[in-house]
Amino acid sequence: MRKDIGKKMRKLVQLINVYLEENDTSRRGLNSTQLQILNYLMSHENVIQKDLEKETQLKKSSITGSIDSLVNKGLVIREKGEDDKRKNYIVPTRTVIENRKTLEDKLAKLDDRIIKGIASNDLETFVDVLDQMIDNLNGEKK
Repeated sequence: MRKDIGKKMRKLVQLINVYLEENDTSRRGLNSTQLQILNYLMSHENVIQKDLEKETQLKKSSITGSIDSLVNKGLVIREKGEDDKRKNYIVPTRTVIENRKTLEDKLAKLDDRIIKGIASNDLETFVDVLDQMIDNLNGEKK
């Protein structure tokens, strides 16, 4: 039985982007990928572009564009590695660090809105199924 899962997931992503745009993140012109990058940078150190490609499952060119945009907005900088000058570390600026709580609150509010009215056991099953879907698709790439 076909469930149009891909179509429903794309719709969910579209709705998340609309929510983000309507709830103040568009003030800085941030999209969901840029928010995901900033959130990742806040919880990880020594991040290079490859790390972000793996985390977001996006191509190098897409991540480069997102990083360039964040650099232009003054939200991240690229720092050359001390040991290996070929490595560019992506580092959040003081502005992002000072606004970390606001960013975390916005993402938590989004999560709360998404799971509103869903029983915890249903949510747990859903997350398990999503993980399996991700594993299934990652397995095809290998």
